[in-house]
Amino acid sequence: MEAVKGNKENGKTAKCCRLIKPFEWEGKTYTEFVFDFEGLKGADLIAVEDEITMDGSYIITPEISTPYMAKLAARAAGVGSDVIENLPVRDFIAVKNMARDFLINTDLER
Repeated sequence: MEAVKGNKENGKTAKCCRLIKPFEWEGKTYTEFVFDFEGLKGADLIAVEDEITMDGSYIITPEISTPYMAKLAARAAGVGSDVIENLPVRDFIAVKNMARDFLINTDLER
């Protein structure tokens, strides 16, 4: 996955990631995702936690929780979490790491 930073979407900086190769899920083909992490709200973070706890799991530290980061990335990209969770492993890891970097670097950018 290739990260392309600095794209503007809705007046905000978004991160665009191109997949290694096109990915098809439920009849739709994806070649890239645009992640607008800055556009998320606190309610989105709470909704991600709620979605995970509904599965019977829990999160102690979101920054190291793979399910949390995958679902957060899906929200930032405006796709269902099933799309992100079914990516080929190399693309999945890249997406997960983008979400992790956002969570970790948010404190550093103040």
